[in-house]
Amino acid sequence: MATIELVNAGLLGYTGAAVGYLLLTLLVTYWWKRDLSGALLIAASFATCAWAATTAYGLRFGTIGQASQILEIVRTSSWMLLPLGLLFWMPPVRRLAWASVIVGTGVAVAASTFFLGDTTSPEDATAVQMIVIIGHLALAIAGLVLVENLFRNSSEVRRWAVKYLCFGAGALFAYDFFLY
Repeated sequence: MATIELVNAGLLGYTGAAVGYLLLTLLVTYWWKRDLSGALLIAASFATCAWAATTAYGLRFGTIGQASQILEIVRTSSWMLLPLGLLFWMPPVRRLAWASVIVGTGVAVAASTFFLGDTTSPEDATAVQMIVIIGHLALAIAGLVLVENLFRNSSEVRRWAVKYLCFGAGALFAYDFFLY
């Protein structure tokens, strides 16, 4: 009976995800109607493709580093901007303010990951890990709130149009919440 090592299973999974999201990016780009939601979906799917490809590369060569962690934050932030862009009942000024909060939080978590990631003492490493984990939890909770808000406040007709996006993005944010 053939067995697959855990690293090889992860490598296959992340490679498959990178290919799948690359195809999604290409399909959405082809059918894009030059609207905001399409641009946000292209950005989110491309960020997920880049994150999965970087993680697969890191698993292959045993060097999962800060690039993969920062791309994970970019992925999460871009998937948060997508439901925010679909909240049409919210005034554009408020959506822009929330988008700047999301981007600012993502930049802060990415900066703390980048600048504080290479600590040498165990005491500092524990504190830095807690800061990064709290940042990831904040992003995951905010993403769940955005998805719930999009689904709950959509009209009956629009709810059918966004339900699969809400299921997928909600699963992504729920997984991140339980992971961190």
